[in-house]
Amino acid sequence: MSLVLMATVALGTIACSKENEKDNTPAEEPVNYEEVLVGTWRGMSKNFDEESITVNAVFNADKTGKVNWIGPVLYSAVLSRWYVSDKKIYMESSKFDEPMIWNIYNYSPENNSITVCRSHYSEQRWEVWGQFDLKKVDAGGGGSSSTEDDVESTLALVITHYSSTGRYDDSSKTCYKKTSGSRVVLYSDSSCNLLIGLASRNTDSTKGSYRVSAYDYRVIDAGSGYTRYYYFD
Repeated sequence: MSLVLMATVALGTIACSKENEKDNTPAEEPVNYEEVLVGTWRGMSKNFDEESITVNAVFNADKTGKVNWIGPVLYSAVLSRWYVSDKKIYMESSKFDEPMIWNIYNYSPENNSITVCRSHYSEQRWEVWGQFDLKKVDAGGGGSSSTEDDVESTLALVITHYSSTGRYDDSSKTCYKKTSGSRVVLYSDSSCNLLIGLASRNTDSTKGSYRVSAYDYRVIDAGSGYTRYYYFD
């Protein structure tokens, strides 16, 4: 009787095991994020101070790119290299002491969106913190302009201040300004892929030995060891 009971239990265990195998959901298809990420992504998040931030990320096919945060403070960084490893996006830039990392939590090909998380605390209060969603707005690694926005070229006076020496240099650069309502944003290219910064009304009379009071707008681009001031109309 005991042997019969043991055999019955064993058969039941095997049957359950096989039934569980049938119930198991199929394994997720692996995602090639190196291909998926190429393009321009945009979304909303919060910074350390719980202020709303617009996040833009451009991942080019040649592994270069750009990320920027538009909010109470605008910050932009050109990526010298980006890559994906173990569902983490690594972004290298001269503006970072070490690669910035976004953990990938979810990718929805149906919605063309991705959920990432910036979890490493670096004491930069302008940075996005926590989990946020990005939606692909352009698949070619470049941005797209809204028909509601007015884009025009402008010749900017660029003053570069080097913090190590205190020296000021000047140059001129043809830039492109996009006006949307009361907001003016300056770009390096006519397709508005390469962001320079969000403009403010110019209140400077001089910068170094250069007179700049005649210009209507100013954009500040701070880097490692230098600050660039773009003055334009």
